[in-house]
Amino acid sequence: MKIAHSLVAVGILSALAAVGPMKGLAGAEQAAAPAKPAAGTEIPKVDVEVKDFAFSARPPAGWREDKEAAGKYQVNLVFVPEAEEARTGGAVIQVSADHKFDENVSLRIQSQVDAFRARYPRLEVSDLDVKHPKYATFSKQIFQAGDFYQDIAFANPGSVSPYVFYVSLTTRKAAPTAAETAAFREVLESLEMSPPKEKPKQK
Repeated sequence: MKIAHSLVAVGILSALAAVGPMKGLAGAEQAAAPAKPAAGTEIPKVDVEVKDFAFSARPPAGWREDKEAAGKYQVNLVFVPEAEEARTGGAVIQVSADHKFDENVSLRIQSQVDAFRARYPRLEVSDLDVKHPKYATFSKQIFQAGDFYQDIAFANPGSVSPYVFYVSLTTRKAAPTAAETAAFREVLESLEMSPPKEKPKQK
């Protein structure tokens, strides 16, 4: 699956702009971080299976899968906060597994930056300290203050896989809260590529 991520993200930003002003994103939402699962319990992963690959990702506590949004933005998964007041803030985590042409995955970050810079002349870029526990990870935060913030990461399972993971966290007007950044990191760290399940042979 090849995704024009810059266009997808711009579509998300347009949708976020239509939901109205954010409610206490930098204050109340920061304090109301989602509760972690009780000891001994773990949120089940969401499995995604396409024609020739499969992967899984775990939604963070307090977030839910939005299948309608995933279809709309042509990505494999979208997670949004469960609380209505948090969703009004417009935080969106999107995940996709895309075909790669070579192992120079770091170049995809620069391509993403260039595409956004062409649309947002005041675009700023900063380093982002997130990492998948097993896959080589390339990440940045891109933003235009007062308009949008997007944390992006590409995680490369290596030459054994023809696919690379793309994960992004998009917020509007204000930078992501600590809780939203933690949720983004949880999704990234939970990603796992696997072969598709074998379908039963018809007799």
